[in-house]
Amino acid sequence: MPDEKKNLNEDVKKNTDNASEHIDKKSDAFTDDINKGFEDAKTSASELNKDIKEAVDDLKNEASEFSDDMKKKADEFSKDTKAKTDKFSEDSKKTFNEFSEDSKKSFEEAKEKASDFADDSKKKADDFSEEAKKKFNEFTKDRKQTANEFAEDAKKTLSDGKTVAIIAHLHFLGWIIAYFLNRNNKTELGSFYLRQTFGIFLVSLLFFIPVIGFFISLFALALWIMSLVNALGGNTKPVFAVGDKFQEWFASL
Repeated sequence: MPDEKKNLNEDVKKNTDNASEHIDKKSDAFTDDINKGFEDAKTSASELNKDIKEAVDDLKNEASEFSDDMKKKADEFSKDTKAKTDKFSEDSKKTFNEFSEDSKKSFEEAKEKASDFADDSKKKADDFSEEAKKKFNEFTKDRKQTANEFAEDAKKTLSDGKTVAIIAHLHFLGWIIAYFLNRNNKTELGSFYLRQTFGIFLVSLLFFIPVIGFFISLFALALWIMSLVNALGGNTKPVFAVGDKFQEWFASL
């Protein structure tokens, strides 16, 4: 029994030593792997850093070259733009001067033409005014002469005995007009019908007499018609029954 226990302890110890040795070996191998991985990572990082540095340097070089190129192009563009601007300014100045000269010349020509047109218009206006004045005077003279002739004809016509005789039949107002026309140019025919119509109008005023007033009105109308017909014919013919009496009674008319 003690021997078995002893053997067991030895086996346990042996196994423990083997396990410890195996663990140490694994630990050393793992440490070596870690160290190797770290060295590899360090090497990779160094190479990566080198590549990055080279890339950054390349970018700097390219940026510098791009900057120089852009600066060169900007200078060329600025120079070209300035040259074009100067040329445009010079051309614009030249064009403006030419336009100014042309405008000045055109203005002077327009001014001269306007002056000529104004003088010509004034001359034509004066001629037209003189012609219009002459025509107006002739027209006025003709119209005045025509008016005078018309007035003379009207006066002659209205003062005509036949005209006075006819107007005297147009109620009391017509008789009054005929009276004044005949007074200005008294004629035998006008005076005859003034007396006759006056008598007829007086007879017509008796219409208000009872019973016979109606017959008197008819009689007066018949006398008026007969007298008007004779006046239109220019005849000094007394009306029926009372015509001669009218001429006798109103001889002063």
